[in-house]
Amino acid sequence: TSPQAKLNIVDTSNNGAISQLLKLGNNSSGAGTGAGLQLGSGFGNSGNSVLLSGFYDGTGTSFTIQTCTTFGGAQSEKFRISNTGDVLIGTTTSTGKLTVNSGTSNTCASFTSTDAGANINLVDNSARSTIEQNGTDLKIISDTSAEDADSTIKFQVDASTKMTILNSGNVGIGTTSPNVSGFNSDARVLTISGPKRGVLELRGNTQAADSTGVIRFMSANNNEAEITSIPDSNFDGDLRFRTNGGERMIIDKNGSVLVATSSSTVNSSNFGIVLGNDGSGGMFKNVSGSGDVFRAGGNQGLANI
Repeated sequence: TSPQAKLNIVDTSNNGAISQLLKLGNNSSGAGTGAGLQLGSGFGNSGNSVLLSGFYDGTGTSFTIQTCTTFGGAQSEKFRISNTGDVLIGTTTSTGKLTVNSGTSNTCASFTSTDAGANINLVDNSARSTIEQNGTDLKIISDTSAEDADSTIKFQVDASTKMTILNSGNVGIGTTSPNVSGFNSDARVLTISGPKRGVLELRGNTQAADSTGVIRFMSANNNEAEITSIPDSNFDGDLRFRTNGGERMIIDKNGSVLVATSSSTVNSSNFGIVLGNDGSGGMFKNVSGSGDVFRAGGNQGLANI
């Protein structure tokens, strides 16, 4: 007796149940047959409209939401719930329980939390895993609740596993079983396995006299050793060994080994040990800075001291 709209239908005494207050039908047959309710401005007036409809899709009844730029014009489907319960957005072809086709928009979906932390949970009959954004951290979490003892994270390309992270923290590239050497749980191991060889490649796009790659060994108190390569002006690299903050040995681009010196020239002001070809086929060494130099194994004869 007190309508709140032009058409106001009310049921009473139907507690705990859904009242069917309005039915729309199409007494026809065949796939695509259905009935709908169009919402928008009056017929013939320019304006957007929305069509809510149910129809027979060939195997069962589906629900769709379609839009149109004019009332009574051709509709464009935006949303569908299939007869099997699949939800389709922007497409009429299901590839799972939720299928989204964003068209030319590259953002297919966004998930937002208004406080710190936004999660997407993936759950099967064994465990739950999570993709989480929290502050500045992006977390990929396998077995979020630690329900399994041996969870892993696997990265696959072309249906083949390329990298594996074990629950121990060991990482395998090209293998799902890193730590071939069998180090105990005190170690964290990176294993690279190729069809014929595993390679660790360090590359830097640097100017001369700057390191292009470094392997550094550090302890808890930051005592360190280091292997590095520094190219010259022609970008020909050497290999340098450092301990306790100081450079101890260099293998230069010519294959000479320099110990306690950075120059292949030895004399009274530059002493050290150099093993290599000095131009005359010799191998030489300066031991004390006193000018005592000897040469041995040269094709010009034996050592001169």
